[in-house]
Amino acid sequence: MPDTNYEELNTIKRTARAACFTGETLVNINESYLIHFEALYERRLHFVGTTIQSFDDEGRIVVDVIDDVSRHLVHEYLKVSFEDGSWLNVTPAHPFFSEGREFVPIGELGEGARVLEYRDEDWRWLTILAIEPIEAPEGIEVFNLRTSLTRHYFVEHKGVHNLKARAAKKSERSLSAR
Repeated sequence: MPDTNYEELNTIKRTARAACFTGETLVNINESYLIHFEALYERRLHFVGTTIQSFDDEGRIVVDVIDDVSRHLVHEYLKVSFEDGSWLNVTPAHPFFSEGREFVPIGELGEGARVLEYRDEDWRWLTILAIEPIEAPEGIEVFNLRTSLTRHYFVEHKGVHNLKARAAKKSERSLSAR
């Protein structure tokens, strides 16, 4: 019987479904202050307990509180390109608010799907142009944060949820007709 490294196996199982972003991803602390996820993690003792721009289930912009910032290692992620020329490196499980008025893992959305963006005090739909799977055999660090009230936050102005997709679907309410 081969030796089994259960700690490594559990880490792989846990991070395979991790909903996270790579370190260069910008997190909206507020409309005008964005910080790279890696820097946010490095300064997490400063940021945990501080406010972050969020949105509630009715689509109102609100202030929430950062509860935690986490880091994981993954071996695959997606490069998602949008119609405005922006792109994000994100794990397939991370829920984005989609045109179907629900949070959907980005890996389940395809080219042509639209996600909600909040920029310059206005909501708009942003079309996904391409989704490219990226393998990282050596592993790459990815990051996420948890908020205390809404469980929503913005990365590069796109509305995301900080729970796993199943939990995100249970928490959505209306985010009415945007």
